[in-house]
Formats: sequence, structure tokens, C-alpha cells
Amino acid sequence: IPQKIKQIKYQVFNTLASTNSGTYTATGIQLTMTPTSASNKLIFSGQIALGPEKDCSANFQVYIDSGSGFNVTEEARGPDRNNRTRATTGQGYFMALDDDEYMLKMVPLHVVLDCDNTNAHTVKLYWNNSDGSGRSIYINRSHNDNNEAWIPSYTSHFTLMEVEMS
Repeated sequence: IPQKIKQIKYQVFNTLASTNSGTYTATGIQLTMTPTSASNKLIFSGQIALGPEKDCSANFQVYIDSGSGFNVTEEARGPDRNNRTRATTGQGYFMALDDDEYMLKMVPLHVVLDCDNTNAHTVKLYWNNSDGSGRSIYINRSHNDNNEAWIPSYTSHFTLMEVEMS
């Protein structure tokens, strides 16, 4: 199916962030684009440099505001299955060995969203630790971030594209 990219925005997110909340909260990652047509699609993709503390669950959800407030869209999260947390992406439950507290995981993100109008569309990434352990998850750093040369320092990258559907 032929598709034409109408516009692209790119964000490098170098900020260090953490949460231990069981409630979805904003990560600080967001991109805004005004679609040229309401029949086009927005593609939000990227990779998140995630450093979880052991005994936690890192989940991410994509929220979009096209003029009526931020909402999570059904196509941007997993199905409703009993008590499970619904998420767009994440790393699931993490019960690590002691050495894993130094590593970072690259978590992929790829969501296709409808352009329901030609208003500015702001896409935000939210996250939580649904485990209830009160332990933290981190963006762009490992859990044990003690400034050693052998501990990686990564960055997260995000792209928002408008695609014309033919």
C-alpha cells in the first residue's frame, strides 16, 4: 500500500527521570504535530532507555490530545484482561539478580494513531510501576547509577510522523 510521509518530528530525550507510582504519570516525553488531513495517520515510535529496580513492573502508555484533553486510545494499549494493567509497551515484571541493577534495557515503542481532525495533536508518554512494591523505574539511567565507566549512559529517542494513507 503506497504511503506518503507528510511531516516528521524527532525528539532526543536526555533527561533522567524516575517513578515508583502505581498510577500512570507523565514522563516528560511529548511531541506535537498538526496533521494536514483528518484522514491521515500519526505514527509515534522510538526507544526508551529503561533502568528498572528489581521487583517492579515498568509500563508505558501513549496519551493523545487533539483538542479535547488527553486520553489514552484503545489502539495504543493492550486488551482488557481481568486485573492486568493495560499498557502500550514496557518490560513487564522484573525480578533481577544483583548484577542486573547496573543494566539498561532498550524498550521499543511503535503506535499508529488516527488523526480525527486537523487540530494540533500532542502525544505524551506516561508510565507506572503497577507492581505496588514502591520500587523505582528509571529513564536514561540504571537503578544503581554510581558514575562508573562501565555503567552505560544512554538516551531515549522518539519520532512522530504524519502519513498520508492511499
